[in-house]
Amino acid sequence: MPPQPISRPDGSLLAVRRAAITNDWRLAILASFTVATFVLRRVGFPAPQAMFFLFCGWTLLVLAFGIAFRQLHTSFAANTLHTVVWCLDVTFLSAVYTQIGGGWWLGPTNHAFVVVFAYASLPRKRAGIVAGYAIVAYVALNILLVNGWVSTEQPFFGIEPLAGRAGLAVTVTALGTIALIAFAIVQDGFIRIMRSSEMRARAHEERLRQAQKMEALGRLAGGIAHDFNNLLTVVTAHTQFLARGIEPGTSRRKDVDAIHDAAMLAGTLTNQLLAFSRKQVVQERMLDLNERVRSMDRMLHRLLDDRISVRTTFHQRELPIVADPGQLDQLVLNLALNARDAMRNGGTLTIETDVAFLDPESAQESGHPTGEYALLLMRDTGHGMSEATKQQVFEPFFTTKPEGEGTGLGLATVAGIVERCGGWIDLDSEEGKGTTFRLYLPLGELPAVRTSSVALMPPRGGTETVLVVEDNQQLRDVTCAILEHHGYAIFSARDGKDALRKLQERGGVVDLIVSDLMMPELTGQQMIEQVWVKRPEMRVLFVSGFAEADAIARGLTHPGVAFLGKPFTPDSLARRVRDVLDGVAPPAMK
Repeated sequence: MPPQPISRPDGSLLAVRRAAITNDWRLAILASFTVATFVLRRVGFPAPQAMFFLFCGWTLLVLAFGIAFRQLHTSFAANTLHTVVWCLDVTFLSAVYTQIGGGWWLGPTNHAFVVVFAYASLPRKRAGIVAGYAIVAYVALNILLVNGWVSTEQPFFGIEPLAGRAGLAVTVTALGTIALIAFAIVQDGFIRIMRSSEMRARAHEERLRQAQKMEALGRLAGGIAHDFNNLLTVVTAHTQFLARGIEPGTSRRKDVDAIHDAAMLAGTLTNQLLAFSRKQVVQERMLDLNERVRSMDRMLHRLLDDRISVRTTFHQRELPIVADPGQLDQLVLNLALNARDAMRNGGTLTIETDVAFLDPESAQESGHPTGEYALLLMRDTGHGMSEATKQQVFEPFFTTKPEGEGTGLGLATVAGIVERCGGWIDLDSEEGKGTTFRLYLPLGELPAVRTSSVALMPPRGGTETVLVVEDNQQLRDVTCAILEHHGYAIFSARDGKDALRKLQERGGVVDLIVSDLMMPELTGQQMIEQVWVKRPEMRVLFVSGFAEADAIARGLTHPGVAFLGKPFTPDSLARRVRDVLDGVAPPAMK
């Protein structure tokens, strides 16, 4: 069996190859100089015999180094030997100059070439060693020459030796040293720039790879969250069905309410995944921050530890902001759960709302417009955060919890929601002294006619005929049950093709189609466009958990198109269906 090649790390292999290739070029140059010296001596050129032997010995030594380079296996060994070889190059060049009486002027030029090539083939610090050695060798050479210790009396192309010419020696030594130092500085700076550019390019490539990974992960997370939202819609609907027949305050009613709250909490996780994957349906409207935070009070007390007390203080005036109601609830819930995890042994969670004014000077510093902002403050008495944690706390998937206990999406989702609303977050935390989040959201104006009281009224039913199109059987069944409970005549289809077939078979009046938008083979949009060919008056309510679905629904200009996001409650579905049938439903609103 032939011997197996020695495995080297990529960086070591590169260093060894670079040293070997450089040495091959060095060998070729020395061989040519050796031959040239031999020829010149033959034609009568005054080249000392010692110089010829120096070239021969130097060439043989470089040949031996070439063999040695190919036996090395680490970058450290290759770079160390390569540094020694460059220093020997300087030594041999200096020895050659001593054989040429007037050849002292060649020193700065050839030493400079050595410095340039050293920086091109060695790590920067090792190349600096070679440059320093070249400068010291050049100064030492001129000292030897000016004192006549190593010099011949023969001129070189009419240039006299340095021996005994102290003034000239000082001048050429100073100028040559400055030139060598300048060469070294320029090369060092050039290498720094090149490596900085290379590092930036690598960082850019890494960010691109990370973005591609995050996009793939986002697609996966969005798909999982969408399927889970379907299941949660079924669970929450059935808990509301059960609650209708149970008196409030009884133990069975408390059990049903606990199931419902747990399902709503699970819904926040799916919303975090959808927000991360940019597939969450966002339906912003004007709402009162005080009213929305108050509505979370019951759920917060259920979710927080009994050892945690919640203190709330609300500003005396209404605080209108533009936000998605579900996202604002999720924001408060995520911060509350973060506070709970920081207070394992109990503590106090303080929630306050206020009005903050951003003056022109502060606005210029922060980059946000001048004016009034709604302030939501949430403070806990937990263990606080270190400076390193504060720098990363809003990054996706960053968590300080043990493995398996945190998703790392909670505060990243909060930051995304606040940014979407046009606000910002101030974080104040110190280890052992708790954490305070201050959320600043732009203030608006509440409409003269408030919709919150209308939303609290029980939805009206009807007797119209409704076709439910949904590829998830459980969700299709619960949707049919909700609408049948409100008096509608219902028939259903499992997908777009089945819906077209049943519409053709039925032939009678169908007042509304409630359809999932994202379905296999034939999407909801493709299905309804075929329906409109024969029934242009058909109204449709699209139901989906994907943000793309909302955009598609908005893009359909046909009258009678509306949208409802998942997960939905029985009341929101019934209310939305009634609005569409009555022709009062603007598109893409829950």
